[in-house]
Amino acid sequence: MIAILGAMEVETTLLLEQLSSVRSAEQAGISSHRGRLHGQEVLLATCGIGKVNAARVATMMIAAGADALVFTGVAGALDPQLEPGDV
Repeated sequence: MIAILGAMEVETTLLLEQLSSVRSAEQAGISSHRGRLHGQEVLLATCGIGKVNAARVATMMIAAGADALVFTGVAGALDPQLEPGDV
């Protein structure tokens, strides 16, 4: 199973809308969604901003059985003056 993690809901909402056979759960204030995305079983969660939040939720996802972890996000893309590679 692949875990997909994003810091903000804007980063995970589109993926959540594409999941099929969704089962949602909440643990320690974090909502996670297990389902299928393009035939692959995934676990999707929004962790909140910051490396501590990312580490905490990544650990929860690994404990839930994730074999791999992908982080998705917009980062500096919210500022039109930043270009890829600036950060």
